[in-house]
Amino acid sequence: DADTVALKAELDARAAHEGIDEGTAKELLLRLRERHVQRELQTADFDRVPELQTALARIRHAASGLS
Repeated sequence: DADTVALKAELDARAAHEGIDEGTAKELLLRLRERHVQRELQTADFDRVPELQTALARIRHAASGLS
């Protein structure tokens, strides 16, 4: 739809302006996800903790592979 096309164009322009390539974008998204999971862990029910810890480990492993 038109909104999606406009948003993609804006993101592409911003990425070009900021010098963000595909690898950098992947790393930034992984770090964003990492912070989100860390915040979830702080208030998670005990039964969700192992799931979130596993997710956090996977995210960190993926991010380390990009460096």
